[in-house]
Amino acid sequence: MTQNQSKIAAAQALAISEQNISELKQIIISKTINTNRASKPLSSNLYWAFANSSINKPKVQSSDIIYAAPSFLANGQEIGLSQYFYVKLKQEQDIEILESLAKKNLVEIIGYDQFMPLWYILSCDKNSKGNALEMANLFYELGYFESAEPDLMVDFLMGCTNDTLFGDQWHLNNTGQAGGTVGNDIKACQAWNITTGCANVTVAVIDHGLEFNHPDFNNISPISFDTENGTTPSVIRGSHGVAVAGVIGANRNNSLGVSGVSPNAQLMSISNDLVLAPLLSQRLANGINFAWQNGASIINNSWGSNAIQQQGLINDAINNAVTQGRGGLGTIVICISHNQSANSIAFPSNNPQTIAVGAINRTATRASFSNFGTGLDVVAPGVEISTTDRQGTAGFNTAASPGGDFTSLDGTSFAAPQVSGIAALILSINPSLTLQQVRNIIQSTTDKVGGVTYTLNAGEQTGLTWNNEMGYGRVNALRALQATLPTVTGGTNTLCMSSSINTTFTLSAIPGNSSVTWSVSPTSYFATTGGASTSGSGGTATIRASSNFAGSATISFVIQGPCNTNTVTRTIWVGTPQISNQRVDGSSYYGPTYICPGNHWLQVTPLGTTNNANWTVQSGVPFIVTPNYLDFTMYSNVSSIAITANASNVCGTGANAAFYLMRKTWGCPSYYSIAAYPNPASQELTVSTVSTLDLSDASVMFGDVLKDTPPTPSRAVLIDEQGRSVCEGQLVGNDLKLNLKGLKRGLYYIHIYVDDQIYKEQILVE
Repeated sequence: MTQNQSKIAAAQALAISEQNISELKQIIISKTINTNRASKPLSSNLYWAFANSSINKPKVQSSDIIYAAPSFLANGQEIGLSQYFYVKLKQEQDIEILESLAKKNLVEIIGYDQFMPLWYILSCDKNSKGNALEMANLFYELGYFESAEPDLMVDFLMGCTNDTLFGDQWHLNNTGQAGGTVGNDIKACQAWNITTGCANVTVAVIDHGLEFNHPDFNNISPISFDTENGTTPSVIRGSHGVAVAGVIGANRNNSLGVSGVSPNAQLMSISNDLVLAPLLSQRLANGINFAWQNGASIINNSWGSNAIQQQGLINDAINNAVTQGRGGLGTIVICISHNQSANSIAFPSNNPQTIAVGAINRTATRASFSNFGTGLDVVAPGVEISTTDRQGTAGFNTAASPGGDFTSLDGTSFAAPQVSGIAALILSINPSLTLQQVRNIIQSTTDKVGGVTYTLNAGEQTGLTWNNEMGYGRVNALRALQATLPTVTGGTNTLCMSSSINTTFTLSAIPGNSSVTWSVSPTSYFATTGGASTSGSGGTATIRASSNFAGSATISFVIQGPCNTNTVTRTIWVGTPQISNQRVDGSSYYGPTYICPGNHWLQVTPLGTTNNANWTVQSGVPFIVTPNYLDFTMYSNVSSIAITANASNVCGTGANAAFYLMRKTWGCPSYYSIAAYPNPASQELTVSTVSTLDLSDASVMFGDVLKDTPPTPSRAVLIDEQGRSVCEGQLVGNDLKLNLKGLKRGLYYIHIYVDDQIYKEQILVE
């Protein structure tokens, strides 16, 4: 099926028009998936994930991948296409048709629905003659079945939170709202599966001040400051601060309004007029100094100026924050690039100690107003950002409450707080990270968007690519948190049974103020002798394999921090390899299998080794081996074939997986021709069934299938040019013989009757 046909078929399956559907990513089913793809368990030994590789880009390539298919965007909603499809029989007897078509198209029948037994579930893999959508369409169009449809993975929920305006927050979860590009967001939903932040992390908002009684804030710090009067608490000096703070930390999942990027972080309100006035620079500097001295881990500055390039007071305050804040680890200072469309970023974002943030629009290109140029670090969504507003008619939205408590705004002012929120999520996992470590994580985990060229080492961080308009790229909260989590190092990926040597795994970069416990699963795979154990506390796990079991095992480290509990795992193999996924001609192998003479193939999946399977084939059977596949020929004069497969690793050779294949003696398709010879003939004409494939000849391999007993012609009649029957064949053995003696020379026609068919041929009699 062509790409366009696939789109049309998908549109028909979804009952929508082709104009409203587009291909997005790939759904992949694999034995192993990089955690950056946010994989999810499908079974005990398979995972599924979305891969950022559409049909129009290079396909995901890996020997571990079992199945890959496109996902689709329909009416603003992403729809995944799994490896399964459903077929409803017209009647129970149609199962034979289903089995035949499944075998022909290399799809597997998983079973039927226990509540509706006419509905069957089938599964595709990379060897099938199409993905689940294409197979569902084919099975339906053949007309044998009541219905056939693909297994579509649709999110039937509103989203990853119940906030009433979350559907408008495309910067957190872009489903194509208002013509946006699906997936052009900061991956907040996925990141929240790891953490939603921590009250121990405080983000100072130097701005117009926050409303302490706003219904979508319950996380405002009691410590606040008004820079104009030099007193506490802060005051409301405009509407900008409430909107900025909502992007960072509005409450999540409270059935109200919007959600912030780090909804559990604490917000510190520092108020300033942000207008031209005497001593403005000093007051802003005071706000920065107050913030870090009073425990702010992050300072958000959604203000700046292109008119000035340096201010000593403010630069010194920033220097104090980044060198002395957080007990010397450094407070993270985040600033806007500004909104003049200039090819230079504004002060103070041009201070290299800050993180400078530009804005992109719904389609992942630079927002027209966003400043760019040297010193730009990252970009985040900055157009029509839904956030909190001052209550009632006082803010940007002059409607009465509750509608007036929220608004939608443009500007780098609302891109920068997204980065502040991501920094807060990072520190909630590991508050021991330095400023530079947080900066490196944010810069190195971005998405390279915008349709522009990123150049290696063009920015401040060696080894990363950078662009004048996009900096290091669009921030990605999920990837940032994955990079923050500790990793398991040391040990070995294959642990041999009966080993007398202990193996130690170590959890690196353990967050401060956290405790660690570890365990292995299944415990039966491991021994507890010689200092080895199956569980313990601390960041090192010393284990030893038992002598009784072999298979895939997991070492899990559970990190309990002040606000979050996270689990980091490492999968290893214990013992010699195993063989799984045994298939005959695409169907799962469950014991003796009856096959017709001809060419067939076997497939296995070796587990616990990077090598291919080793095959042992019964003597006299022609075969060809490709990685983990074996093509072989079943001769018509052979009653059974025994074939085994195994695999080896550093621990040795695993147990055999055996195939026992019996020759099928009925129901096989026929491949033969009917011959009348010699032609020209003089004395006698013979009519015979002639095989198109000699399966008794070992030199013939991988051809068509031959029925064991081809049909015999039942009658043969020779007809002259006037249409008169002049001679009829007599059965001799399996052939028909026609006596031509006494016939005139010339052209005749022979009609040969085989079952319900007539074969016709011209004969020259000499």
